[in-house]
Amino acid sequence: MRKHNIITIEDLEKTSLFLETPRPILKRVIKLCEVREFPSGTTIISENECGQFMFILISGTVDLLKGTKLKKIATMGVNSIIGEGTLISGV
Repeated sequence: MRKHNIITIEDLEKTSLFLETPRPILKRVIKLCEVREFPSGTTIISENECGQFMFILISGTVDLLKGTKLKKIATMGVNSIIGEGTLISGV
């Protein structure tokens, strides 16, 4: 169980994006992070939406839904990154 609602260097190091990133850079990244909690059923990012954020899952799961009928295509778990593609590409 997490003691505080913060993201740590260790949280970042467990993700594929930051796996081999030097700790001094991770310290800078953490300053840009904000921990948010979303109630079950909340839409975090919509398909084809140009995102301004990426999310690192530090607890819980997120279902990825596709199309107008919102077909479940995957479930993402702890240490998953969501929204990085659109954030980086701007598309």
